[in-house]
Amino acid sequence: MEHPPAYTPRALSPLQPLQPRRSAADTRALILGNAAVLRPRRTKDEDIELIVTKRRGIQASAEELVIDQHYAFLVSRKTGELDINIILKGQPRDTVEEALEWMLDRTETVLGQMLVQHGKNINSLAYLEPFHERKVSVQAG
Repeated sequence: MEHPPAYTPRALSPLQPLQPRRSAADTRALILGNAAVLRPRRTKDEDIELIVTKRRGIQASAEELVIDQHYAFLVSRKTGELDINIILKGQPRDTVEEALEWMLDRTETVLGQMLVQHGKNINSLAYLEPFHERKVSVQAG
């Protein structure tokens, strides 16, 4: 009689991505929660938003398949203005879930680094600006 394995591998092959641990909505909420801790000095008319966009990959030849790549952006935007500040740009990923997971991992890493560097005193975190923002103008369309 054959015994089942002591563990069940999560992925059947190294080429298959692992299934996301949580839903996209839950991941988004966690990312925005981390961003609110990292950027505590917001004004009332400034919002932090998470944008996920899809871009077609560059095709080297006609025989190759075009690969869609997803990017996650953490941005801040003031009400009534067209300019946005890019707080953090994600790495290209194959799926929306993977792009969100990358952004969550990155915000958790930055938050962890800030806590290690400055201690767990939340008052000292209120004066920090962990990201270098880049202002981008958006055309109304």
